[in-house]
Amino acid sequence: MTNRQVRLFRRGAAAGGRARAAQALWLAVVVLGGWLCGPAAALTAEPAQPRPFDAVLGKLIVQLITTQHYAKRAFDDDVSSMFFDEYFDSLDRERRFFLAADIEEFAARRTQLDNELPQGDLGFAFDVYARFMQRVRERVEYARTALAQPFDFTVDEEMVLDRSEAPWCRDKAELDEEWRKLLKNRVLVFTLMNEQGAAEAAQKPSAATPASPEGEAAPEAAPPAADTGEAAAPAAGATTTPAAPAEKASPFANLPPAERVLRSQERFLRMLEENESLDVLEIFLSSLARVYDPHSTYMAPSTEEDFDINMKLSLEGIGAVLSTEEGYVKIVEIIAGGPADRDGRLHAGDRIVAVAQENDEPVDAIDMPLRKVVRMIRGAKGSRVFLSIIESGKALSSVPTTIELVRDEVILPEQAAKSEVRVVPLPARNGAPATGTPAQPEPTAEVMVIDLPSFYSDFEGRRDGDEDYRSASRDVRKLLEPAAAAGVDGVILDLRNDPGGSLEEAVRMAGLFFAKGPVVQVRSTGAKREVYPDPDPGLAYAGPLVVLTNRLSASASEIVAGAIQDYRRGVIIGDKATHGKGTVQTVLDLGRFFKRSPVFDEEPTGSLKLTIAKFYRVSGLSTQREGVNPDIVFPSYTDHMEIGEATLKHALPGDRIEPLAFECAVDVTPFLPPLRKLSEERLAANPDYRALTDSIARYAAMKDRKTLSLNLEKRRAQQVEEEKWLEEIRKQTFDAGDGAVAEEEAAPAGKDDKGNKGDGKQDDLVLDESLRVMADLIWMQQGDLLAKPAPPPQEPAAAPSAEAVVTPAPADAK
Repeated sequence: MTNRQVRLFRRGAAAGGRARAAQALWLAVVVLGGWLCGPAAALTAEPAQPRPFDAVLGKLIVQLITTQHYAKRAFDDDVSSMFFDEYFDSLDRERRFFLAADIEEFAARRTQLDNELPQGDLGFAFDVYARFMQRVRERVEYARTALAQPFDFTVDEEMVLDRSEAPWCRDKAELDEEWRKLLKNRVLVFTLMNEQGAAEAAQKPSAATPASPEGEAAPEAAPPAADTGEAAAPAAGATTTPAAPAEKASPFANLPPAERVLRSQERFLRMLEENESLDVLEIFLSSLARVYDPHSTYMAPSTEEDFDINMKLSLEGIGAVLSTEEGYVKIVEIIAGGPADRDGRLHAGDRIVAVAQENDEPVDAIDMPLRKVVRMIRGAKGSRVFLSIIESGKALSSVPTTIELVRDEVILPEQAAKSEVRVVPLPARNGAPATGTPAQPEPTAEVMVIDLPSFYSDFEGRRDGDEDYRSASRDVRKLLEPAAAAGVDGVILDLRNDPGGSLEEAVRMAGLFFAKGPVVQVRSTGAKREVYPDPDPGLAYAGPLVVLTNRLSASASEIVAGAIQDYRRGVIIGDKATHGKGTVQTVLDLGRFFKRSPVFDEEPTGSLKLTIAKFYRVSGLSTQREGVNPDIVFPSYTDHMEIGEATLKHALPGDRIEPLAFECAVDVTPFLPPLRKLSEERLAANPDYRALTDSIARYAAMKDRKTLSLNLEKRRAQQVEEEKWLEEIRKQTFDAGDGAVAEEEAAPAGKDDKGNKGDGKQDDLVLDESLRVMADLIWMQQGDLLAKPAPPPQEPAAAPSAEAVVTPAPADAK
């Protein structure tokens, strides 16, 4: 692989949207019992036999995985056994279709796949899938019978939320009982939705945007959820604009609950029956790739098309980046300026459980392949789509709400870096606070807050010689240089929720804040090490610097935060750790292997996304699994979520390599102890902070629930309690702030016309406290540009060894 092939892809949580955490993420757990009705990964077609081309493609992918993957791991009996389990899990993660007898029947081939697949034998893949389709049809028949009779919701019984670790059901009688509870819960959920919708409709009959019969999403969401895998294609950008008075009622409330549940099962079966052989192959081969690591996957042509949208500049739809996680389609990111962003009701971490077109019945999205959900959401500009969602902060018995969005064109450059300038009061000197009078004005400082949604780059524009091509580092430089010239007192670089992007942009971004030196090391297969230095000897900003991170800051974000920390250049503030993705992927176009084939040259092939390298900090530390630990830790809901690389099955281990020689031109280390002490004292006296910590403790207890009541009255009471709790979270997370900071002005690309950043972060506690930390840092550093440098906190490192090749960042690295 050449440098120009290396792509560091945005996290969104697992390979192609299909890698999964070791346990269900808290978001999935919230609604698992209420919605799960099918396999928890992308499901596909059931041909009688694989095509000849499928066998050739399978052999090629096995060869590429075993020879090009970073792990250089042989396809042996151990891998075959894990591959066996992964394939069954991909089809039936919640163990609600296959029986124990099915697994036992195929068990003789558990350690034979490493012999069969390299020879092009796909019999196992299609035999298992045929059995799966048989079991799905049986479950639909059972649903028809069970839903014909009313359920008794006065019975005090419970169902297990997460069955992913449960044993396979021994016989159909045991499976029928699981399905009886599952169907009962789904009918209960729709009953609660109808009740909630009717109540809201009665309370808001004259609202400009009428509440749907299933309820209206709250204006603010709870804390964003983790993105534990690769971000998949942005769902076409549906712009959400205030609905016209004459808009029609949502189609979600047109069916009785039992009938809707039955129709969802029937639609699910029809969807599976429409699939093709290449879809079965995609599940099967992706299951093998994921055994090597969670970010490697085979993408069939349609999946590849969706994936490619991530790097394009425009699309049409709702303006959201989606991924799949444990069978749920999850919002990874709301595209700034898009329809969903303008509407404000959809947030990162929300799960889409159903989609309806105007005048059509809703279609359940649970366990549906991501590309099919994306295509349902996409549509012509000006058309409407109804999304039934579970909000990210809602707990176990949450009732889905319906959002109506108007599709529009989404201009992806609106995701570009944005800035705003905040005025913060400085600490009083010598114990004598300023009076704030004209004679003794209160000392203040101007702090620029830069929000960076991703490490984007217009690679095509650069290759074509466009002098104005867009990139994250170029845009941030344009924000920094005039601010520095105008004498801005401090800069906060907000990398929270930034899933990463271009490796080159990460290198250039870090270089904006120090003059020279290595930024990151990349080690590929064969232990060859490449060092990526700052390509620009100048720097855009030399003053006080704070970097904000959270558990959703991944890949390129971790490179920048790690470099700033290693160079002692700034203060890192955030969750206990960043995401922990320290691997590099490349996408191989499989079509090029068949260009000269007289038989298969026109066959659609798709692509193979493969992990080919790890990156390391200049200190030699790896961010893989561990992430970047901040200098000042802020409590977070993510402390109790199954989020991050370490939660993913088959994630590569972290390690460390020899550090590089580098010089620290400045040093914030002496300021860290007093900065921590001042922050702790402030937060201890802050009632909003105390309320937040109490709420986090309540969440930790709530998320550990393993069962869900099927008693209607208990669920009603639980719903009321959880709605109150969710509202507390919203206030504590997004409405906090005591006016200690004031917004003064913004760069042209900064805020919208309401003065909001549109990402739910403007008035949150972390940003407010970070501004106060910045004020302390400015006050401590007054009199000097920055602290004088000290020796780097590492063992002396020799110059790069023979295997460490110092190279400029690749022009088209992603």
